[in-house]
Amino acid sequence: MTALLQHAIDGLLLGGVYALLAAGLALIFGVMRMANFAQGSFVMLGMYATFFAHRALALDPYLLALPVGVLFLVVGYAVERLVIERVPMGDQDAQMLLTIGLSYVVINLAVNRFGVTPQTIVLPYTFALWHLGPLYLRQAEVFACAASLIVMAGLYGLLHATWTGRALRATADDPRAAALSGMHVRRLHGMAFGIGVGLAALAGALLATFTPLSPGVGQPYILVMFIAVVLGGIGSIEGAVLGAFLVGLIEQIAAIALPLQLQDVPVFALFVLALMLRPQGLFGVGARV
Repeated sequence: MTALLQHAIDGLLLGGVYALLAAGLALIFGVMRMANFAQGSFVMLGMYATFFAHRALALDPYLLALPVGVLFLVVGYAVERLVIERVPMGDQDAQMLLTIGLSYVVINLAVNRFGVTPQTIVLPYTFALWHLGPLYLRQAEVFACAASLIVMAGLYGLLHATWTGRALRATADDPRAAALSGMHVRRLHGMAFGIGVGLAALAGALLATFTPLSPGVGQPYILVMFIAVVLGGIGSIEGAVLGAFLVGLIEQIAAIALPLQLQDVPVFALFVLALMLRPQGLFGVGARV
């Protein structure tokens, strides 16, 4: 029972960071109807940006996380306006191939620039623990989860309490009606993509406090993000957040009974089961085809 509780705690803490990743992908998909397979590469770039800024400025990564997120928000906006926008709206196959190609370009550039040797950021709290009787909390993961929740609260406020957020939600609901109401849909697409990329890079900054860096470090998170988004309901940020916590919880609990090679099986089994029984996700709305 102690082992089960410990893995559940670890899963919820990890799920908090997964939730930030999934929220960014859900925002992009909800507004643009586009699956961004380059999202994992931006996680990796956020980690490297934090690593080099920490080494140059000697600042704590949590002080660098917000500037890194804002920087990549601008980068994401520029990528959407200069690259993604060249693909006709609605051509999802072309958009998917474009983002896959962009991901491989970014990874190979990172390999050439940074090499393949893993890098780490060692901080006073990287390996520190808080003990709660027989259980313990990893301080780095607690800080990352708490920061992720604060950022998601800010994202919720942006989407529900500002004109920009209402415009993004209107575009997600009906882009044609939004355009007829005078909203610049293409510009809003750029903002959604930029915010999604910024959240991915910010999550990378948080992950860098307890995860080794390498050019391919962001790729496993792509599956985590997509599974969380589908479980929660495509386009639903709240559902994606809940799906991310479920993925983190199941991943860690599976580690108790299954060997390393099979620890992802329960997550994929839940994913397939959700597609069979509730394909619209936990918070999605069913529609007749």
